[in-house]
Amino acid sequence: MRIRPIPGLGAAATLAAVTLAVFATFQNYGPESAVRRFHQALTARDLKAIAQVVDTSPDNSAVQDLARYVEAARMGNPNYRIVKSERGKDQVEILAFYASGALIPWVVVRDRDHWRIDSYLTLQGLQKMGKS
Repeated sequence: MRIRPIPGLGAAATLAAVTLAVFATFQNYGPESAVRRFHQALTARDLKAIAQVVDTSPDNSAVQDLARYVEAARMGNPNYRIVKSERGKDQVEILAFYASGALIPWVVVRDRDHWRIDSYLTLQGLQKMGKS
């Protein structure tokens, strides 16, 4: 008995591979990915990775204050949910909800072709919410 190829299976497999490649390539682009990468870097305690997604040095007091607040908001649960995103030309405000009930109003700005967290504006947003 000879096995015959299923028509279109090769095309479907190719399309699936291309789709996965595109998602893998673009998962680290965009303002939401900057917030996600900050969380990942904070979990890993990776200062180099934090430096890639913030607007200033990880040693800066604003970044350190933000990191402390995020750690408290996560309370051992790394999950968060983006509940609102307002886009401007070069700035995006992202409201994230944490399992602890905390809300963080992230401000992400475009720096040439990269999105970076503006630690000062994010902390100002926290202060306006009465959380810091």
